[in-house]
Amino acid sequence: MKKLSRRAIVALTAFLLLAALGNRSNCLKVRASENEETSKVINEANNTVYEINETNGDGSDVCFYIRGKGIGAEIPAEPGNYPSTDYSDPIRINGIARSTDPVVGSGSEENLGEDGFTASNEVTSVLDAVPTADEIRTVVSEFDPEKHFVIWYVYKFASTKAPNQDVKIHVDGVIKIREADTEPKEPEDPEEPEDPEEPDPEDPAPSDPEKPENPEKPEEPTPDAPKPEDPEPKEPEILFSIETMTQDSDFQYDGKELVLGGYVITLQNLKNPEEKLVSYFGPYGDPLTEKAAVTGGDSGQVAKTSTSVTFLGTTYTVNVGGAYVKVKTPGSYEIPFYSGADIVDPKDIVVTDSTGNKVGSEVKLQGNNSNAKVNQRKITIKAGSTVKNDDGSTLTNNEVTISKGSLIKGHKLTDVVFNGSQTGVGSSVNEITSYRIVDENGKDVTAYYAVTKINGKLVLVNPNTGENSGTTDLSGSSNTENAQTGKNLGKNSVNTVTNISPKLGAANEVDYTPQVLGARRSPTGDKTDVLGRINLILIAASVLAWAAEVRRKTAEK
Repeated sequence: MKKLSRRAIVALTAFLLLAALGNRSNCLKVRASENEETSKVINEANNTVYEINETNGDGSDVCFYIRGKGIGAEIPAEPGNYPSTDYSDPIRINGIARSTDPVVGSGSEENLGEDGFTASNEVTSVLDAVPTADEIRTVVSEFDPEKHFVIWYVYKFASTKAPNQDVKIHVDGVIKIREADTEPKEPEDPEEPEDPEEPDPEDPAPSDPEKPENPEKPEEPTPDAPKPEDPEPKEPEILFSIETMTQDSDFQYDGKELVLGGYVITLQNLKNPEEKLVSYFGPYGDPLTEKAAVTGGDSGQVAKTSTSVTFLGTTYTVNVGGAYVKVKTPGSYEIPFYSGADIVDPKDIVVTDSTGNKVGSEVKLQGNNSNAKVNQRKITIKAGSTVKNDDGSTLTNNEVTISKGSLIKGHKLTDVVFNGSQTGVGSSVNEITSYRIVDENGKDVTAYYAVTKINGKLVLVNPNTGENSGTTDLSGSSNTENAQTGKNLGKNSVNTVTNISPKLGAANEVDYTPQVLGARRSPTGDKTDVLGRINLILIAASVLAWAAEVRRKTAEK
């Protein structure tokens, strides 16, 4: 009977200990931050918020830019983002901005300010100063305040390249030709020879009856007196615009060389804007029926030396025969003009007429470069998921798959590090914390890819009830590049050898070499009365001590 009592005591003690301890991980709380489902592309750009003095808006620095980098550019019809190559270098003036809101304005030669060449408008009204003629000449050398005037047409907030990265306010302007400069000042010249000829009929010559008729011959130019005014209509009547094509398509990195380019020539009658001709040309000067921007390209092909277009009976020839850029990697690229194998700067563009003469003031010439963009290749990588019965061991899953998109042939995903493990009934996140993509030569090409990472989930189920006690929603939540790596996981870290699954195929190669990677036991469990369980442990210890004492006394008898 005593022996039976001791066994009962031992069994009771064991039962109390198990009840007190329960599952080893049940007393840990689930992290709410791991429940959130997020998705972020690596290298995604962030919006920038610009701030100025909210008290009165005074004292802000300004950078001024001349559109077209020369004389005669047009104010854009609509606001928008335009290539920086369309504008001159900045003219910086400190502490002159007095507005907290964007401002647009216009102007003409009729409303010039005190300096005699700046049009007064809404933009100049919020500035304490504008660039002087000498400052403008530092970026547009041909500026002459006697022949030109300036319209500052927009005041806006924007980021600025070094060394002016602290400036957040831009003012854009155009330089226009004064109308007075296009009016000829020579009509008086033909009148001067008439004065000495008028007295000729007064000379006495009675024996020569024909002399009185001679004075009438100089009077013949009188009906033609408007001829000296002919240059007046020779203000720009035709707009000749040539620009490289802006890339509207979404080009994605594919590891092959792309030839991006093409150009468009626009001819328009400024007196009758409805008369307009738009002609498209490929990267090497071949005529196109519609806008195009990409071709497979021939590395040995050379652009033509010139392009001719006929408009309103006149054939115009420009010294541009191509516009292209050859690229292999993601990025933004300026498309230059070519004449044969030589690059043509927009300021060096020349147009000739049907007779081969360079066109004059009757044709308004515009030439602009634009940019082409090749985007990163988009792929999605997903960490493995596992659901299994709890057998007392720690659960990990070190499988990674490319679930969307593909790698370039010869590239492979390698050095993948996981962060996630589950011990005891419950569920936790399995995340990819870092990785690399390399080419066939081992060069790191990770920057050529925009990678979205998707979490996996690790679930241990109670084999008796078929349930897990975790409450974490692990339905494929995604991580950002800033996820914590294995080497910084703290005292709960354990090491495991990872073998990456070889299920991706030739197009999505993965380096299967085992790596020692970080893993973390994910906190799981439900709310527990910790103090009550400690009390049960103390009671169990007391019962064990009492049983040992009874056993000792029985042995002494």
